[in-house]
Amino acid sequence: MVEPTWAIAFREAVYRETLSYDFTYFVAITKIKTDGSIEAFKNEPLFLNNLSDNGKHKVKIDFLSLEKIMDEIFREEPNTTLEANEIGRFMQLIRAAGLKVSK
Repeated sequence: MVEPTWAIAFREAVYRETLSYDFTYFVAITKIKTDGSIEAFKNEPLFLNNLSDNGKHKVKIDFLSLEKIMDEIFREEPNTTLEANEIGRFMQLIRAAGLKVSK
């Protein structure tokens, strides 16, 4: 997001996959701490300008915590297939066993 060349390549890759230059760039994180830096990062002009081609496109930056990811997975229908990776398989096993994860 800092280097214009990489931001352009990323923006073009998003366009090739979605046929749209408007998107939300999600940053997956373990936990969100409420120290104010989250909003500053989401609104950082350098990042937004590079990703949106200086405001030509609607681009947002947001964060996705592990807690929110897990909540969404557990709310899905039981017949929903998760992506075939280690965490996806682990979540399938937890769900199939009928286990609940609590905070």
